[in-house]
Amino acid sequence: QIDARWVSSYLMSWKDATVQGEELTENAGTASSDFDALPEWKWTASLGYNWQGFDADVRWRHIDEMTDFSFPDFKLDAVDYLDLSVGYSFSDALEGLRLRAGVNNLTDEDPVIYPSSQQANTDPANYDILGRRYYIAATYTLQ
Repeated sequence: QIDARWVSSYLMSWKDATVQGEELTENAGTASSDFDALPEWKWTASLGYNWQGFDADVRWRHIDEMTDFSFPDFKLDAVDYLDLSVGYSFSDALEGLRLRAGVNNLTDEDPVIYPSSQQANTDPANYDILGRRYYIAATYTLQ
């Protein structure tokens, strides 16, 4: 069995005014210390394979390029993260046991650093600040 998924969002507009009555300012595609990062495009795509209890999944997370709102000449590059996982669900005597292992941020991409952010000069809500990390898991479901 092969599974493919793609979930994306496109931010058409994000306007606000600092003071009531001021002209609204467009913030889509920018990042700032006031509202963090607002990429126009953001998506997660994954491709999975499942065969006789074995499964594998590769996931691609994308964050579009942006401009620093407070420093318009500063461009934030687009970032792509790649995650990989494999697992096995046992049958027969060990039915209910599932083992899984994986790595997030396989290519060890650094978070984008930009001048106007207050949180260590990045946005941890959007960017992966931990770098590459590995995990293993075992679960058992009673039948």
